[in-house]
Amino acid sequence: MGRYVDQDLDDDQFWRDELRHLRNEAGLSIRQLSHAADVSPEQIQRFEKGLGGMPIARLERVFAVFGYELELMRTHPEGEVVDTSWIKEL
Repeated sequence: MGRYVDQDLDDDQFWRDELRHLRNEAGLSIRQLSHAADVSPEQIQRFEKGLGGMPIARLERVFAVFGYELELMRTHPEGEVVDTSWIKEL
């Protein structure tokens, strides 16, 4: 997560962009992420497209798949590489 973050983005847009970036970087489909986070694929897809919000508890579960806690993502943008290869086997 060493990318530049535009602090003027609204929070929802920030989280949408980060989720899409992490998911693509890990090579995960929405369905694979959905299964790993126990969140419906429809909700993840709507959230990524900006068509709906996501309760914070679900958003925390989604980011936890990548080894992140939401509070720390904003404070410490340089995260460790997290092995997500196990998700593809689900």
